[in-house]
Amino acid sequence: MNRVGGMLGLLMQGRNTKIFISYRATDGTAIANQLYDHLQSIGHQVFLDEAKEIDGYTKILPGNPVQNDIDDALEKSNLLLLIDTPAAPDSRWMVREVETAGSLLLPILPLCFRDKNDPKQGPRFRSLLALQRWVPFERPGGTTRRPLSAEQLDKIVVEAEKYLCEIFQRKCRVPFLVEKEFVSRGFAWSVLDQRLLMFTSSKGGNWRVSTKVLSHCSLFDPSYGPAMKRFSSYLKEARRHNYSLFLYDGELLPEPELQQLVDEKEGDAIFILHHQELAALIDSNFTILPGAA
Repeated sequence: MNRVGGMLGLLMQGRNTKIFISYRATDGTAIANQLYDHLQSIGHQVFLDEAKEIDGYTKILPGNPVQNDIDDALEKSNLLLLIDTPAAPDSRWMVREVETAGSLLLPILPLCFRDKNDPKQGPRFRSLLALQRWVPFERPGGTTRRPLSAEQLDKIVVEAEKYLCEIFQRKCRVPFLVEKEFVSRGFAWSVLDQRLLMFTSSKGGNWRVSTKVLSHCSLFDPSYGPAMKRFSSYLKEARRHNYSLFLYDGELLPEPELQQLVDEKEGDAIFILHHQELAALIDSNFTILPGAA
């Protein structure tokens, strides 16, 4: 059911499913190749990262056409599958791909391969821990060409497509609900950047008395640092607004956790709130701002 939902959601967007696989050649090649073949066999379009580092040497340099192809593939992808093996964090290309995906607000699903006796859990990439989303596996032994079992491949597909479905639902639902609240209260609504889900709302007769609001409808929970960082970066380039809103979905954050996020963020004043709180905020003429000091 999850797989059907994910595929239907992506088809409704008018796009094919594009999945980018990031891996370290020294200990992830067999996993990446097997996963690539399997995903293709069930109808996904897959890009297999060619930035293979072997013994510290890479075949790709910055500005190289292949690296440009990688950046282009990330921009066009729906999901990044990160093969998180022990050598992965040492790859500057994988680090760059994680950072690029974060700047594009591209969902990342870490596939965490750890030794049986490894007490640690989750991704080795620190920035991805806040996602609280990964698929754990015991690291395969030996040098077999097909290290993943059929059950493991099925688990990856289910988790990936469930994530794709959730992202698609948020991408459609949250901007719709936010736009509805603004428009019903007399605000003009326009899209600034559809991919990054940046929107602007304005109300008033002239620039002296108008209210301008820049809203980002996040695909992720607000604790995911790269999303907040990208919004902050976007604000520095955007025209001046009276208010900047980071709107999230999911469970309402308790006040202490929300206050911690407010304390940690940098730069322009960004107000973090659940989209269900937006109506009360607008009706108060922005005099109540969740997370405001």
